[in-house]
Amino acid sequence: MIDKLNRLEKLGFLESSEQWQQLRAIRNGFSHDYPDDPDKNAALFNLAIHSVNDIMAILKRIEEKMSLVELEQKK
Repeated sequence: MIDKLNRLEKLGFLESSEQWQQLRAIRNGFSHDYPDDPDKNAALFNLAIHSVNDIMAILKRIEEKMSLVELEQKK
């Protein structure tokens, strides 16, 4: 997995493979159920909310790179 992330970073699809891993850790936190720990749930939710801009920036970067690939294929 890390090799693939590093490759995506080198190709310019990701700004940082570490950032992707941090975002994935947040996502993985949601897969664990903490019904008796509202503070932990709130902290995780706040992390996710604060990560939205990072996720949107990654999506925009990928869309831009894919547009360039499509343009090159049409040549």
